[in-house]
Amino acid sequence: MKFFNQLADFFMMPVDSIMLWLQELQFELGNWWADLLTQAGVGVTCFLIEGIQIIVVTYAFYCACRIMCCGGKDEVFSDYMNKSMIAGLGYFFAKCGGAFILHYMGV
Repeated sequence: MKFFNQLADFFMMPVDSIMLWLQELQFELGNWWADLLTQAGVGVTCFLIEGIQIIVVTYAFYCACRIMCCGGKDEVFSDYMNKSMIAGLGYFFAKCGGAFILHYMGV
């Protein structure tokens, strides 16, 4: 309490005003910190969702290039269709799941 009395003497304000000011500062910093963590969480979640979608699309493109460009006999067109269907389902679930997660987060 002696510290607050000295602080009040320095600012020439009553101790109650200093205490109120510190409580308001604590409240505002708490709101700022909570908002910062919320925005960081939304940013990281968006980054992960977009990253998964990019990986799935890249995989589908890779499978298409392996079939069309390389033309190896180890993989036939039906294998490509199976892999592209899996990639398409992965993209669908990443897109819809990401939208659901972001909606749950309030974005």
